[in-house]
Amino acid sequence: MSRVFFNLAILLFLFGVKTAHAAEEWVTITTNTPNITFSVDKGDVKQNGENVEFWEKLQYREPEIIDQASGKKIKEKKVRRIINCKERTQGYSYGITYAEGGRFITSISLEAAQIKMDAIPPGTIAEEEFAMVCPKKEAPGKKALITLPPSISAEHAPEAN
Repeated sequence: MSRVFFNLAILLFLFGVKTAHAAEEWVTITTNTPNITFSVDKGDVKQNGENVEFWEKLQYREPEIIDQASGKKIKEKKVRRIINCKERTQGYSYGITYAEGGRFITSISLEAAQIKMDAIPPGTIAEEEFAMVCPKKEAPGKKALITLPPSISAEHAPEAN
């Protein structure tokens, strides 16, 4: 029982810290599955080197899948996703499931050594998330347009090649 309270305290802390630092900005990803809605929280995308972390939310309009341990129907899953933009791989570090009415069912948290990164298959939700959260690479031969603030005069601007 104390483990349940410990996990709940961690969850409350994590979600409390998250909401204190970034406003949620859920963007829906279009799918051909009528009972499921996928969303990404664009307000909480964090880049760390080649890795990008963000929250993914999966909601069932009509819960069908039953959590084996609790016997409750899963209404929503939130997953802390990791995408390596250079390697085009994906994984997750944290997941939580809820029943209808936002009732907590279960959660999982992985240490860095436990995180398994898999290739992102084409035509999947993960590929759409990749396109949404990974910085766009400049096409070869193209130069980035640099906009200088008005306080910097043209004589101090770098020369364009």
